[in-house]
Amino acid sequence: MKIVKFKWREEKGEYSLDVEFPQMWPFQIEEIEGVAAKWGFEIDNFDQHFRHQRQLGDHTGHWVPPESAEAIPAMRNALAALGYTTVFEGEESE
Repeated sequence: MKIVKFKWREEKGEYSLDVEFPQMWPFQIEEIEGVAAKWGFEIDNFDQHFRHQRQLGDHTGHWVPPESAEAIPAMRNALAALGYTTVFEGEESE
């Protein structure tokens, strides 16, 4: 099962997401980050020209969500359509 795990982080009144991609290949993580970027998430170290240089074993990320309340559900639906399950801290995975 391809599960993407999210944990909210609050720092100085700003919210962001710590992201974990357990047991995934770099190309899968890049696919996930591409979907998130499409929905307006700011992704640390995400650069279209250098995306394919992610190191094997680098299974974490840090994202800043956009202001839109619709971005998280839309991103989750888009990832589900690609076969990924998204789980936020405190949720049960299916």
